[in-house]
Amino acid sequence: MHKLPKMVGHLYTTLFVMLAFVVFRCDTLVQSGEVIRAMFCDWRMDATSLAPVMEHLTPFFLAVALGAVLLCGSLPGRMAKTMERRLSARGTRVTQICSYVCAIALLVLCMASLAGGTYNPFIYFRF
Repeated sequence: MHKLPKMVGHLYTTLFVMLAFVVFRCDTLVQSGEVIRAMFCDWRMDATSLAPVMEHLTPFFLAVALGAVLLCGSLPGRMAKTMERRLSARGTRVTQICSYVCAIALLVLCMASLAGGTYNPFIYFRF
């Protein structure tokens, strides 16, 4: 049997999760159908419709989006394998420790950002 490329699988999974979140978030199936229709079929290209998009489309957002796209694929794995080949066993251990420290620092930064942010009710508050 022929396997689809990984990218198709990633896109399929993302689309499925996105649609499932819409169904989960809406109060009725009719409302979720309206939201899904608006997501895929109700695009307007006039200035008033594009104003919120252009407001959030900053250089910082574009840089973060580009970084996210590059880092979500196989690039980090390839970079790690290249680094392992170039470094000795000791250097590999140092790189591994540095990656753990960076991951923990990012976790703490995210937690601090969430704790210091504006009020955001828990997603299950209605249940």
